Amino acid sequence: MNGEQVIAKILADASDEAGRISGQASEKHAADEAALAQQLKEYEAQTQTLADKARKEKRTRIVSAARMDLARAQLAVKRQLLDEVFSRARDRMGSLKDDDYRQMMTRLMVQSAQQGEQEVVLDRNERRIDTAVVDEANRQLARSGRGPLRLAADRQDIGPGFILRAGRIQNNVSVKVMLMQARDAMEMKLANELLGL
Repeated sequence: MNGEQVIAKILADASDEAGRISGQASEKHAADEAALAQQLKEYEAQTQTLADKARKEKRTRIVSAARMDLARAQLAVKRQLLDEVFSRARDRMGSLKDDDYRQMMTRLMVQSAQQGEQEVVLDRNERRIDTAVVDEANRQLARSGRGPLRLAADRQDIGPGFILRAGRIQNNVSVKVMLMQARDAMEMKLANELLGL
């Protein structure tokens, strides 16, 4: 082979090799682009899934916060109503007619009395509860075998109502304590409603 033929052969082989390499590069480029497009599609799907999840979580948080705010507002209104109710109850207790007050205190003594002798401790300013009230309570207690009750010599600052005392044990049956216990029970019920218990 002469020199020109050798050069032509080398050029032809080089051209074939360049075509083959160019073809492989095009195939690799197409495969890389397809893989990249697939990856991009997967990332977009993951991003959309994460965005949807974040949107749902944010909506849930907003709805939960709104519900809690509404429940708090309702609780505040209910507490305000409780304030009014218990204020009226306190006023009503203070304005009871003497006979109604005595009957109520007799009933409370009978309900609160335990076995054995107990003293009835009154408020320093109490004038409506007297021995007649205690005697009536004792008559009713005699049927159940509880009591007897007797007026204590000492008095305390308890407001309307009384304390039943047996030695060191005291049962405060003052109007103030009864209203406070009733209010605590109502507030506990309201709190349970707020928390959904």
